[in-house]
Amino acid sequence: MRIFRPEVESVLKTLGVLSLVALVLAPIAWGYEQRRQARAWQSVACAYRLRDLAQRAPIIRVDYVADPCGVLHWPRITVHRDGGGAASPAPSYATALERSRDPSGVGHR
Repeated sequence: MRIFRPEVESVLKTLGVLSLVALVLAPIAWGYEQRRQARAWQSVACAYRLRDLAQRAPIIRVDYVADPCGVLHWPRITVHRDGGGAASPAPSYATALERSRDPSGVGHR
């Protein structure tokens, strides 16, 4: 017992398949966009954190790099606060900044 003509049924089946594909692909595309935006915001936050560290430790020169989070996370940079509230970077901070400026390991002097 058929309700619709065969041409209408084929159109409805095609629309059903397309809607199922759209229902699968829409959340994937949405998640991809959310991840892209999260990485952009993370990069902004790392840049602010790196700028703040450079202001608190004026002895260390900080170049603006393409990946500020990479500078902060390689090797782990921690900020130790002394009794006066001023921040002093861990010894690995200066090393990480030097390596981030010159990936070959050869200094530019």
